[in-house]
Amino acid sequence: MNVLHVIPSIGPLRGGPSVAVGAMCRALADEGVACDIACTNDNGVGMLDVPTGAWVEHEGVRTRFFPRKFPQWPPVREFQIGAGFGAWLSASARGYDIIHVHALFSHMPSTAMSFARRHRIPYVLRPLGILEEYSLRRAAWKKRAFLALFDAANIRGAAAIHLTSRREEAVSNIPGRASKWIVPLGVGIPDRTSACAGTPPQIVFLSRWHEKKRIETLVEALAKIRDLDWNFVLAGSGDPALTSRIHALVGNLGLENRISFPGFVAGDTKWRLLESSDMFVLPSASENFGIAAAEALACGLPCVVTRHVALSDEIESADAGWISGDPVASLADSLRAALADPAERARRGMNAARLARESFSWKSCAVRLTSRYSELLSAPPIPSIPS
Repeated sequence: MNVLHVIPSIGPLRGGPSVAVGAMCRALADEGVACDIACTNDNGVGMLDVPTGAWVEHEGVRTRFFPRKFPQWPPVREFQIGAGFGAWLSASARGYDIIHVHALFSHMPSTAMSFARRHRIPYVLRPLGILEEYSLRRAAWKKRAFLALFDAANIRGAAAIHLTSRREEAVSNIPGRASKWIVPLGVGIPDRTSACAGTPPQIVFLSRWHEKKRIETLVEALAKIRDLDWNFVLAGSGDPALTSRIHALVGNLGLENRISFPGFVAGDTKWRLLESSDMFVLPSASENFGIAAAEALACGLPCVVTRHVALSDEIESADAGWISGDPVASLADSLRAALADPAERARRGMNAARLARESFSWKSCAVRLTSRYSELLSAPPIPSIPS
C-alpha cells in the first residue's frame, strides 16, 4: 500500500500538527504502509534548509520539498504555493493508492484533492480543526470564498475525513457524506515521567504562540495567584506582534521574576523541560487535538486546560488534570486548586501518564489508520466528481 501525504509545511515552527505528519508516516511504515510526504520548504517566518525538487530522506521519511512561494495579492498571501507541485502531481500521483491530505485553504492540499477527484484516486482529508467555527470566523470572508471556489467540492469529494477527536467532529462544519474517521494522533512516550515536586512548583506552557492559545489570558490569571509560590515557563514562539504584547503585559503586571521565556524548544530540550515541571497549562480557545497537552500527559504532568481543548474530555474522564472555564478568574481558580495540593497533583500525574500510554501512542494511531486505509481500498470504486 502506497500513501502520499500532502501538507503545506512540516516545519517545526508551524507547530504540532505539522510535525506530527513525519511521526505518523514512520509509525505507518512499521505497519507495512509505504508513505511519502509532499510539502513546501516553509518553516514559519523562514524556510527549512533542505533540497527542493527531488526526493530526500527527511527524519526517516521519503520527502519531496517544493519551493514556497506567496501569491502577490496581499489578502491571500498566507495561502502559500508549492512551486511545481501541480506538474509533479500530474506526472506522479497515479502511483499512489491513497492521498492523505493535511490542511485546507492552501495551494498544495487543494491541488492534491482536486487532482484526486478528477482521477478517482481515493483521498483522506485531515482538516486540522480548520472547519471548526472558531477557525472559520477568523478571516471569514477569505475562507468562505476559498471554500465556495475550491475546497467545498474537495471536502465533499473526500473518501474520508480524518478527525482526531470526538470534540473536533462535534464542532466542525463538514459538508457532504464522507466517512468520518476518529483517529487520535500519537505522541512520543518517554522512558521516564516527571517525578518533580519542585519548590516552588513549576508550571509550563509549551506551544506555538497564536491568538487562539490565549496566552495573555493565562498571564492575567497568573497575576491573580501571585500570592502562591510558583514559577512559570512560557515556551514557544510565534507572531512578533503577539510576542511584544505578551512581554509588555508580563512587565506591566510585575511578573518578570516569575516567568521565563526559553523560546522555541524541541527534541531532548523539550522533553527535559516537561520532565522537570510539575504541571502543564493550555487555555486555548480552539484545539482540535492538542499535541502539546498529550506530550505533557505522556510525561506524567497533570494538565489545566479549557473545554475548547479536544483532549479535555479524556483528561476529565481519566482524572488527569483540571478543566477550566474561559474567563481569567476561572483559569486562576483552576491553577490555584492544582497548586494547593501536591499529593493530588501527583495522583493526577500518574493518571496522566496512564492515559497517554493507553490512548495516544503512535503505534495505536498507525494500526487504526492502516485498518481504515485497507477498508477504503476494498470499497467500490469512487465516481469522479466534476471540478
